[in-house]
Amino acid sequence: MGRRRGFFPLIVALVALVAATGGRAADLADGLDAYCAKRLAEAFRILAPLAEKGSRDAQVIMGLRYFHGMDGKTDFRLARKWYAKAAEQGDLEAQVELGLMLAQGQGGKADVSEAVRWFRRAAESGYSEGQYNLGFAYSSGQGVTQDAGAAIEWLTKAAEQGETWAQSNLGYLYMNAGQTRDSKVVGYKWLLLSSTEGDEEAKKLLERERPLMTADELSQAERLAGQFVANPTAATDSVTRRCRPDSAEAAKKKSD
Repeated sequence: MGRRRGFFPLIVALVALVAATGGRAADLADGLDAYCAKRLAEAFRILAPLAEKGSRDAQVIMGLRYFHGMDGKTDFRLARKWYAKAAEQGDLEAQVELGLMLAQGQGGKADVSEAVRWFRRAAESGYSEGQYNLGFAYSSGQGVTQDAGAAIEWLTKAAEQGETWAQSNLGYLYMNAGQTRDSKVVGYKWLLLSSTEGDEEAKKLLERERPLMTADELSQAERLAGQFVANPTAATDSVTRRCRPDSAEAAKKKSD
């Protein structure tokens, strides 16, 4: 990603960093490896002290641990605490998770406006889930003034990165945006894309709308869907997404 210049000084700096932190980067990689391999007891043993010392990735894992009760200890208050710590350090996944907890009043007082603030921070950094949630907030008027234009703008950004729920919501908005020919074609395209990812609601909407469209409109929508290529940004990377089999090496290399 354009970072090869200055390679030797970077290596020297990394060696110094690992030495200064008592092998923290190596420990983090080991902890993430264990987490991705579902060796949760080992992962939490390694990552819990790193989270206390300020490791952003470890703090996200602690948030996930307590939110989902991964070791039998569901605790929304602790989950919200750890997400907040990671979010303040700029972790985009944590910003969205914290926003969702704030919106639903999990682990503390509900604050939808504060939730939207976190969604916006993640969205403006290019994180697709932040863009989806901000777009949804604008479409529903939760925490912000309802604004169809802003909803379409942010949902489109997320949909173009391949965010399935954004594609489904965007399809619905377009299908109901005045019922012009162009809006129907674009809306149907997004619903098709979402349905191929298993979105049952999108499938129902397609069944409802298909009889109302012409053969030419259907053909155009199918052509556009066939041409679509998701374009996720680097910001859409996250601790949990790096647990995919083809991202195992990325988890080892990622450090604070």
